[in-house]
Amino acid sequence: MHLCRKACSNKLIPAAQAARNCALPWFDQRKWTSAKVRPRWMGLPPRLDIDERGAEAKPAEDVENEGCPGSWYRTPFIDSVLRYRRRPTEGGGRVSSPFLERCLDELVLEAIQLMEAYEDSWHAEHLHQIRLTFDRKGGYA
Repeated sequence: MHLCRKACSNKLIPAAQAARNCALPWFDQRKWTSAKVRPRWMGLPPRLDIDERGAEAKPAEDVENEGCPGSWYRTPFIDSVLRYRRRPTEGGGRVSSPFLERCLDELVLEAIQLMEAYEDSWHAEHLHQIRLTFDRKGGYA
């Protein structure tokens, strides 16, 4: 779901994009209004530049200055790289991709490696949250 899209359409609503600080390459950042900006954690690495007591394990994205984090995965570049993606398996492995095996482009290889690292990190966090919830409820009781 894309919050800036018209219902049942692929057409974006410029006013909604401006309110959410759309950072898509073709959207003019001078039109940002920040009216509907909500800080969210979307995988930004932990901030360790401050002492342990104030360290943020899940810092919110800087939407005010950098724009909507969703724009980074809604670009033609990401679409072009996705065909090289290897599907994850239940055991933590990956299904081989013929496109990736034949690829020699270092940019694509690095992009896929980074994307897979983020996917693995998300999956580990997801399992951790499930285990925490399970433990809080008393296991199989």
